[in-house]
Amino acid sequence: MLYYIPKIIIILLSLILIQSDNVFNDKTIIESEIESIDPIIKEEIINDNQNQEELDANMEIEEKVEEVVENDTISTTDSQEQPYNENTYQEESESTNNVVESQPEIIEEETTPSIVEEESYIGVPSPNDFFYSIHLGRIDEKYKTLSDCYNDAPRIAFKDTTDINNIVCYEVIDDLGTVLGIYMDVKCNSENCERYKD
Repeated sequence: MLYYIPKIIIILLSLILIQSDNVFNDKTIIESEIESIDPIIKEEIINDNQNQEELDANMEIEEKVEEVVENDTISTTDSQEQPYNENTYQEESESTNNVVESQPEIIEEETTPSIVEEESYIGVPSPNDFFYSIHLGRIDEKYKTLSDCYNDAPRIAFKDTTDINNIVCYEVIDDLGTVLGIYMDVKCNSENCERYKD
């Protein structure tokens, strides 16, 4: 097996040399073809190269102008922080006039976002609470916790087993989530269900 490795390396090196000769030959063929090109086409190629050089030069000039404009805006913001000095102002205006003659004036409007303040209900029942449509901010004073309310629910439910359907207790809260009190909601078939809570 070791016998074949040097032969493989020699074959690979010879292939690389053949490829490099082909590249050299291709280059000489291209140069000879360029010489045989019509003189008018040669002039166009030369003109295209000159146009590309002019474009590159213009791009460099534009980049320098942008740098000057950026430096000018930085220096004007720096000068705004300093107290007003007439000599400094004249020097800055002369230097900016020499560098850039016409610079479009950028007007930035300060927009303050309209802040809509919502009413906050602190210490009073919040109408933003999910259960507000049920308790409407009413609090039953005799219940201090939900467990007190649910412990009293069977006593009230047995007052009239045919009329009362169910009893649910709710916490009445404000916008901060502070529990202000407990409300017992009695559902019944008749119109006045509140009479059973007495």
